[in-house]
Amino acid sequence: MAHAQDAAKTAVQQLVNTVSQQGSVKLTAEQEQQMTDWLKVNSESVRNVHPSTFKPEVLVEMTGRFRNADNAAPAPATTTANGYTWHDVRFAESDTALYVFLMDVPQGDMRIKALHTAINGRIIGTVKLLGSTERMSWEQEERELLLEKPHVLPKDGVVVFKITWTTYYKEKPRDPSIKILEP
Repeated sequence: MAHAQDAAKTAVQQLVNTVSQQGSVKLTAEQEQQMTDWLKVNSESVRNVHPSTFKPEVLVEMTGRFRNADNAAPAPATTTANGYTWHDVRFAESDTALYVFLMDVPQGDMRIKALHTAINGRIIGTVKLLGSTERMSWEQEERELLLEKPHVLPKDGVVVFKITWTTYYKEKPRDPSIKILEP
């Protein structure tokens, strides 16, 4: 049983790595069977997507406000059979969302540097863990996106967060009929 779980995890990691670099891929019946449980929850993240402009990233350990409840640093990342840890991040995009893949189950809070507030004026509107109804605790800052580790996570495998954007203007359009008084 453990071998089948390891094989499925490895297959999903390979799929995510390919999708993040090349976009949607056609799965064989054998591949779909191997990843059935993961695809039931996360299929939207690998179907009708394209590579993201965000490049793969390695998370750094958290400090400060977004640490574990006991204020301890997260456990060191253990390496999977493919050499991935939960610190390894991949991205893919659809027309309406950005999918953030952690290549293993996170052991602590996350800082994703690529998703800071200076990303072409885009501001994050929602962050959702696929397959969960839990409300995510997150904060987009000038240098990074801070994600608090969800209370309920899958037991094993690649974890997927879905991010949607909100409309944002760097400079609000000015109505010429409104006079701004200078001090």
